[in-house]
Amino acid sequence: FSLRVQASYVIGGYGFSSFGRNVSSDGLNIQTDNQSVNQLDRWQQPGDLALSPIPIWGVSTRSVMNSTRFLYNKTHLRLQNISLSYRMEKELSRKLGMNSLNLTLIGDNLGLWTPYDKSNRNSYKNNISGFPMETLVSLGLNASF
Repeated sequence: FSLRVQASYVIGGYGFSSFGRNVSSDGLNIQTDNQSVNQLDRWQQPGDLALSPIPIWGVSTRSVMNSTRFLYNKTHLRLQNISLSYRMEKELSRKLGMNSLNLTLIGDNLGLWTPYDKSNRNSYKNNISGFPMETLVSLGLNASF
């Protein structure tokens, strides 16, 4: 057996997310863009401290302008690739008419963890792009005759 793991990490720094800006609108983009779960933490009563202003459908209060509101802490750990390989015994390979036979199970983009992840909030992980990170699992066979 052989095992390879590739991971990357970022400590500190901030990233601006135009996607995060569009899905955290003041009501202007509600009709055309899905909205962030962060919109549930919105101003409702005078004196409320909230992430988002009160949404007013189709009206811009200019709260979606580029600002530090849409900066996300980029600290994260990403599990990019795991590869587990098994080399068949030579005797078994020869019985199957081959010199060697390797089986490999590969997983790509298996996870991304940020210390700011909360079940009721979108973090940098959700705002890297507008789409979820694709996870790919594949099986490889390498035979030599």
